[in-house]
Amino acid sequence: MTRKAKLETLKKLVQKAKEECFTDRQIKSYKNRLVKLSSNFLSGKISAKELKQLYSEIERKAFSIHLTAKKDLHQALVLSGFSKQQAKKISEHEASHFSAAKKFGMKAYYALRFSKASRSAQKITCHPSVIINWKDFIKDHHLRDMIKNIAKAPKVLSRHDKKIT
Repeated sequence: MTRKAKLETLKKLVQKAKEECFTDRQIKSYKNRLVKLSSNFLSGKISAKELKQLYSEIERKAFSIHLTAKKDLHQALVLSGFSKQQAKKISEHEASHFSAAKKFGMKAYYALRFSKASRSAQKITCHPSVIINWKDFIKDHHLRDMIKNIAKAPKVLSRHDKKIT
Protein backbone atom coordinates (compact mmCIF):
# COMPACT_ATOMS: atom_id res chain seq x y z
CA MET A 1 0.00 0.00 0.00
CA THR A 2 1.38 3.39 -0.94
CA ARG A 3 1.87 6.08 1.71
CA LYS A 4 -0.91 8.15 0.11
CA ALA A 5 -3.33 5.21 0.18
CA LYS A 6 -2.38 4.47 3.79
CA LEU A 7 -3.05 8.10 4.73
CA GLU A 8 -6.49 7.96 3.10
CA THR A 9 -7.27 4.74 4.96
CA LEU A 10 -6.20 6.33 8.26
CA LYS A 11 -8.38 9.38 7.54
CA LYS A 12 -11.39 7.13 6.97
CA LEU A 13 -10.69 5.10 10.12
CA VAL A 14 -10.32 8.23 12.26
CA GLN A 15 -13.57 9.62 10.85
CA LYS A 16 -15.43 6.36 11.52
CA ALA A 17 -14.01 6.14 15.05
CA LYS A 18 -15.10 9.72 15.74
CA GLU A 19 -18.60 8.98 14.44
CA GLU A 20 -18.95 5.84 16.56
CA CYS A 21 -17.21 7.12 19.67
CA PHE A 22 -18.13 6.67 23.30
CA THR A 23 -19.38 9.43 25.51
CA ASP A 24 -16.80 10.65 28.05
CA ARG A 25 -18.79 8.81 30.72
CA GLN A 26 -18.65 5.54 28.77
CA ILE A 27 -14.90 5.82 28.12
CA LYS A 28 -14.25 6.54 31.80
CA SER A 29 -16.29 3.46 32.74
CA TYR A 30 -14.42 1.43 30.10
CA LYS A 31 -11.01 2.53 31.41
CA ASN A 32 -12.04 1.92 35.02
CA ARG A 33 -13.17 -1.62 34.15
CA LEU A 34 -9.84 -2.34 32.45
CA VAL A 35 -7.88 -0.99 35.43
CA LYS A 36 -10.01 -3.03 37.84
CA LEU A 37 -9.51 -6.18 35.75
CA SER A 38 -5.76 -5.58 35.64
CA SER A 39 -5.66 -4.95 39.38
CA ASN A 40 -7.70 -8.08 40.09
CA PHE A 41 -5.34 -10.13 37.96
CA LEU A 42 -2.18 -8.62 39.44
CA SER A 43 -3.47 -9.25 42.97
CA GLY A 44 -4.34 -12.87 42.10
CA LYS A 45 -8.13 -12.46 42.35
CA ILE A 46 -8.66 -13.68 38.77
CA SER A 47 -6.65 -15.92 36.45
CA ALA A 48 -5.02 -14.96 33.17
CA LYS A 49 -7.71 -16.94 31.35
CA GLU A 50 -10.45 -14.90 33.07
CA LEU A 51 -8.58 -11.67 32.40
CA LYS A 52 -8.29 -12.46 28.69
CA GLN A 53 -11.96 -13.44 28.40
CA LEU A 54 -13.28 -10.38 30.26
CA TYR A 55 -10.85 -8.08 28.49
CA SER A 56 -12.01 -9.40 25.09
CA GLU A 57 -15.65 -8.82 26.03
CA ILE A 58 -14.93 -5.20 26.95
CA GLU A 59 -12.74 -4.64 23.90
CA ARG A 60 -15.45 -5.84 21.49
CA LYS A 61 -17.78 -3.08 22.71
CA ALA A 62 -15.35 -0.29 21.92
CA PHE A 63 -14.74 0.73 18.33
CA SER A 64 -11.09 1.52 18.06
CA ILE A 65 -8.44 1.96 15.44
CA HIS A 66 -5.77 -0.74 15.67
CA LEU A 67 -2.30 -0.01 14.31
CA THR A 68 0.99 -1.90 14.36
CA ALA A 69 3.46 0.81 13.32
CA LYS A 70 4.54 3.77 15.46
CA LYS A 71 4.59 6.07 12.42
CA ASP A 72 0.96 5.16 11.68
CA LEU A 73 0.03 5.92 15.28
CA HIS A 74 1.75 9.29 14.98
CA GLN A 75 -0.08 10.06 11.72
CA ALA A 76 -3.45 8.99 13.15
CA LEU A 77 -2.88 11.22 16.19
CA VAL A 78 -2.12 14.19 13.92
CA LEU A 79 -5.26 13.43 11.89
CA SER A 80 -7.16 13.32 15.20
CA GLY A 81 -6.16 16.89 15.98
CA PHE A 82 -2.93 16.60 17.94
CA SER A 83 0.01 18.81 17.03
CA LYS A 84 3.02 16.99 15.58
CA GLN A 85 4.89 17.60 18.84
CA GLN A 86 2.05 16.18 20.97
CA ALA A 87 1.68 13.23 18.60
CA LYS A 88 5.42 12.52 18.87
CA LYS A 89 5.32 12.57 22.68
CA ILE A 90 2.27 10.29 22.82
CA SER A 91 3.70 7.94 20.17
CA GLU A 92 6.95 7.60 22.09
CA HIS A 93 5.11 6.87 25.33
CA GLU A 94 2.93 4.19 23.74
CA ALA A 95 5.91 2.77 21.80
CA SER A 96 7.61 2.08 25.15
CA HIS A 97 4.70 -0.17 26.15
CA PHE A 98 4.57 -1.72 22.68
CA SER A 99 8.31 -2.53 22.65
CA ALA A 100 8.20 -4.00 26.15
CA ALA A 101 5.32 -6.29 25.15
CA LYS A 102 7.19 -7.40 22.02
CA LYS A 103 10.30 -8.19 24.10
CA PHE A 104 8.16 -10.64 26.06
CA GLY A 105 6.98 -12.25 22.82
CA MET A 106 3.46 -10.86 23.05
CA LYS A 107 1.30 -9.63 20.23
CA ALA A 108 0.75 -5.91 20.61
CA TYR A 109 -0.95 -3.15 18.72
CA TYR A 110 -1.68 0.51 19.20
CA ALA A 111 -5.32 1.43 19.77
CA LEU A 112 -7.07 4.77 19.44
CA ARG A 113 -10.52 5.31 20.90
CA PHE A 114 -12.52 8.51 20.87
CA SER A 115 -15.08 10.07 23.19
CA LYS A 116 -17.15 13.20 23.54
CA ALA A 117 -19.07 14.79 26.41
CA SER A 118 -22.43 13.70 24.97
CA ARG A 119 -23.76 12.19 21.76
CA SER A 120 -24.53 15.67 20.42
CA ALA A 121 -21.28 17.32 21.53
CA GLN A 122 -18.81 18.53 18.91
CA LYS A 123 -15.52 18.30 20.85
CA ILE A 124 -13.96 14.85 20.57
CA THR A 125 -11.17 13.48 22.77
CA CYS A 126 -8.70 10.80 21.65
CA HIS A 127 -7.57 8.01 24.00
CA PRO A 128 -4.44 6.17 22.78
CA SER A 129 -3.27 2.91 24.32
CA VAL A 130 -1.47 -0.34 23.62
CA ILE A 131 -3.38 -3.60 23.60
CA ILE A 132 -1.49 -6.79 24.36
CA ASN A 133 -2.32 -10.41 23.72
CA TRP A 134 -0.39 -13.25 25.30
CA LYS A 135 -0.04 -16.96 24.72
CA ASP A 136 -2.27 -19.09 26.94
CA PHE A 137 0.58 -21.27 28.17
CA ILE A 138 2.26 -18.41 30.07
CA LYS A 139 1.93 -19.04 33.79
CA ASP A 140 -0.06 -16.45 35.71
CA HIS A 141 2.83 -15.35 37.94
CA HIS A 142 5.07 -14.78 34.90
CA LEU A 143 2.33 -12.84 33.13
CA ARG A 144 1.83 -10.65 36.21
CA ASP A 145 5.53 -9.71 36.12
CA MET A 146 5.34 -9.05 32.36
CA ILE A 147 2.29 -6.79 32.66
CA LYS A 148 3.89 -4.80 35.48
CA ASN A 149 7.05 -4.35 33.40
CA ILE A 150 5.07 -3.32 30.33
CA ALA A 151 3.11 -0.76 32.37
CA LYS A 152 6.35 0.64 33.83
CA ALA A 153 8.18 0.81 30.48
CA PRO A 154 7.80 4.55 29.68
CA LYS A 155 10.10 7.07 31.36
CA VAL A 156 7.06 9.08 32.49
CA LEU A 157 4.07 7.03 33.60
CA SER A 158 0.51 8.08 32.82
CA ARG A 159 -2.23 7.98 35.47
CA HIS A 160 -3.42 4.71 33.93
CA ASP A 161 0.11 3.24 34.05
CA LYS A 162 0.43 4.18 37.73
CA LYS A 163 -2.87 2.51 38.58
CA ILE A 164 -1.65 -0.76 37.09
CA THR A 165 1.80 -0.73 38.66
